[in-house]
Amino acid sequence: MVPLLMGTIPVQVSAASYETEVLADSPLVYYRLEESQGTAVLNLGTLGAAAEGTYSDTTTDVLLGKDSASAALGKAVRLDFGSIRVPDLGQGPLDQFSIELWINRQSDPAPGAFFAIYAGDGFSGNTLHFNLKEPSATPAGPQLEFAIPAGGAHPQFFPMWPTNEWHQLVVTRDGTTSAVRVYLDGRFVSEGTKGAAPEFLDGTIGAWGSTRNLDALIDEVAIYPVVLAEDRIAAHFNAAKLALDPPEIVSQPVGATVFPGDHITLTTAARGQALGYQWFKDSVAIAGATSYSYTIDPVTATDGGTYALQVSNLVRSVMTTNAVVTVSGGAKPISLISHLTFDTDTVVNTTELRNAVAGRANGVFLQAPSFGRAAPTLSTADAKVGDGAMALDGNTFLQLFDDAALNNLQAYTFAAWVKVDGFDDPSGVASIFSYDGDAPPNGKLQVSAYADGHLSVNTYGDGVFEAPTPTGWFHLAFTHDSSPGVTNAVLYLNGVVAAQGTANLPGNLAIGGTTLGSFGWATRRLIGSLDDVRFYDGALTAAAIAALPPAGSATLGFSRSGNQLTLSWTAAGYKLQQSADLGSPSGWTDVANGGTSPVTVAAGTGNKFYRLLKP
Repeated sequence: MVPLLMGTIPVQVSAASYETEVLADSPLVYYRLEESQGTAVLNLGTLGAAAEGTYSDTTTDVLLGKDSASAALGKAVRLDFGSIRVPDLGQGPLDQFSIELWINRQSDPAPGAFFAIYAGDGFSGNTLHFNLKEPSATPAGPQLEFAIPAGGAHPQFFPMWPTNEWHQLVVTRDGTTSAVRVYLDGRFVSEGTKGAAPEFLDGTIGAWGSTRNLDALIDEVAIYPVVLAEDRIAAHFNAAKLALDPPEIVSQPVGATVFPGDHITLTTAARGQALGYQWFKDSVAIAGATSYSYTIDPVTATDGGTYALQVSNLVRSVMTTNAVVTVSGGAKPISLISHLTFDTDTVVNTTELRNAVAGRANGVFLQAPSFGRAAPTLSTADAKVGDGAMALDGNTFLQLFDDAALNNLQAYTFAAWVKVDGFDDPSGVASIFSYDGDAPPNGKLQVSAYADGHLSVNTYGDGVFEAPTPTGWFHLAFTHDSSPGVTNAVLYLNGVVAAQGTANLPGNLAIGGTTLGSFGWATRRLIGSLDDVRFYDGALTAAAIAALPPAGSATLGFSRSGNQLTLSWTAAGYKLQQSADLGSPSGWTDVANGGTSPVTVAAGTGNKFYRLLKP
């Protein structure tokens, strides 16, 4: 049992107020941002009224009087496409320098974009631009960039700080060593170098001109002509955190039963200011696990145990409930994770087909060359399983948008009924199944037919598997397991092994967004038909491949209204049977009036199983 770790963490706490601690270090500028009206920003720093700031617009873009990180800090402002103008400080380049503020980011910049924390007008000489860049994958939170045109490369820093939390942020530059240091919540984060000193001419907090608008709550902005010592930064932080409320756990982590080679992410959400995180396994802190989520990938037999997260604001800490992760030693069951039947009862609307697996991505028909949505092109006269197949004329194709079920697969099976009638592309290549994109990483899947009569399965990074293309309708299945050292890639045509090999692709497979009957959206569109397209989350055996529904088989569907269950099927010549026990082969009995679809029965208590039998 993981202990509930509540109480206080020993820290050096100052009895002085936050304002007193800041003023003791003689800032040039100190904006407390306590205004309730108007556009003038009071400066409590040594430059006084000469360095007063100006809100851009306190009606819509800058919202005054917002709650700050703690009662000790009073009120804050919300920059919602607004900003604060800072006048020329008249100091020249500050060889010794610190900037400090409290910030609660509401969102982060998109890839390739910036948010400006502070930006001087223009970008030349010693003008300072202190930016947020696009989020980094690990650790959580955006990059910090300390940019001055002069003095070489711009140092970048990677603090761990989720959105919607208050944090104290301090950056210092020491001109004697050119060292730029970043602190978060009173603690040193990392260090870089910059050969030029910043100069504060006219500038803006929260924007660069009318661009790079910061989306955040901010408070207690201070600019110092000295390098704040680490103990002074901690003293400022401690003065603020005296009034912090304890963290509040909003959502608890959930355990699971997993198998070796799987991946699992434990995650939680907490509410509070200046939060810190530490994951525990069986009451022992996990080194480096200091984010609000914890991922195990791949899972090994030793990863089973009891996990919990301690959330702290350095004054108090609370522990989540336990999440038990069980690593099964048995064989992982294989599940059907995506299934497009193309039967007439799966039409959702004029352009969309329902996936037979609940919760998985539906298929959307698109039309070339406009790539707008198109009506489903189903053939009931030429179906192989059920009452419909997808007929492709070289213009229409089916899009399966990116589906989490088809990502991070260690093993999979792709199966479909296929008929190749022709080739739309001058290259003589027709795509049966394709990843959605032009530059696949290892683990993407592409199945193609060629005009010279051969079929190709390409997994990228693992090799290509080829065989002659059968004429007319044929059943294709491809199994792939990324475990090394086994014959783990097998192509079956009409239930018979047509090609196989050993693949050594590391890590998990990622199928991603996909298309059927086209290569991406642009080329290699198939003229022909597809039916009964399936994806499994494991490599089926040869016996399981042989047991997949044969041509002409029926699909049983159902719907429920109150306690009435309606079962329906489309193929002729079947009768409906029922059983209460799958373990008893002799327990199947005919359902009354079960020779004709549909049949309505009462939904009672206990288990009841139904099947179609062709006499």
